[in-house]
Amino acid sequence: MVTSDHQPLNIELKKTEFEHAAFGSIGLESAFGILNKKLGLEPSINYLTRGKTRFNQAFSSIEVGQNAELSLFDPDIKWTFSEDDIISKSKNAIFLSETLKGKALGIVNKNQFYVTDVTKF
Repeated sequence: MVTSDHQPLNIELKKTEFEHAAFGSIGLESAFGILNKKLGLEPSINYLTRGKTRFNQAFSSIEVGQNAELSLFDPDIKWTFSEDDIISKSKNAIFLSETLKGKALGIVNKNQFYVTDVTKF
């Protein structure tokens, strides 16, 4: 199972000697792209969705009349992760300047459409 601990930290907690710096790096915006690059599409989806089984959560189905719960992504796009891609207040991302494969573009949840990359629609 892979998760992203989205816990933005004040930059002063990171800009210090390594042994004194707060633990962690944000990864929400880069998680899918780095996993897909290193592991491929099917294993990435498996690792990112495995938590539902572990915590006894039902998987959503796509059926007429049901609310859609979908992740929208392009598994083949290659892009360079930069600070412009980070929505968080914190910018301490370990994969900055890394070329990634695949990008999350948005979600559909409870009849709402949330887009993270409007250039793809």
